[in-house]
Amino acid sequence: MSVRPLTVIDTGYRKITKAVTDFDQAKDKKLKARAKDAIKPALKDYINDLVIFMSRNEIVDDPFGVIYCDNFKHDFMIYDATFALYDLREENEDMKTAIDNIMCHAVETGKMNQWAIKYRKGAYAVITNKTVVLVVDGVKTAMQWTKDTFNGIVAWIMEKFSQMFSSKKAEPVPA
Repeated sequence: MSVRPLTVIDTGYRKITKAVTDFDQAKDKKLKARAKDAIKPALKDYINDLVIFMSRNEIVDDPFGVIYCDNFKHDFMIYDATFALYDLREENEDMKTAIDNIMCHAVETGKMNQWAIKYRKGAYAVITNKTVVLVVDGVKTAMQWTKDTFNGIVAWIMEKFSQMFSSKKAEPVPA
């Protein structure tokens, strides 16, 4: 029996909606805290499933906008969803690449304002709809990109980082 991606995503969205409703309707602090604690794993499960389906091209976009933090009723949900994305990126290289590609596409299409890609300790890139800023050991290098570059923006950024780090190694060490 095959899993129908939209059924899984719809079920995940209903879990988020139920947790938010429980949070909104909770009268005492204990129930409200318990309901709030249920929102984060629901967001993470939804995002995990969505990224897997999107990376396999079984789903083209997020039908509910959760991955883009659209229409969230509470601000803490934005942080929970963002941290869920970054937590999932740390699980394995395939998940990291899939999320970075999805979120960079979201920046390109205007669904997100920016996304940050971690390269290694002390090095990361911040992507906006017009520029990529590479940060290595606190030094910022701004670069322009074009629509044709954007198609492979994550690979392009990784190539730029590789060039920067290989040129650092090639520099002579002062005596």
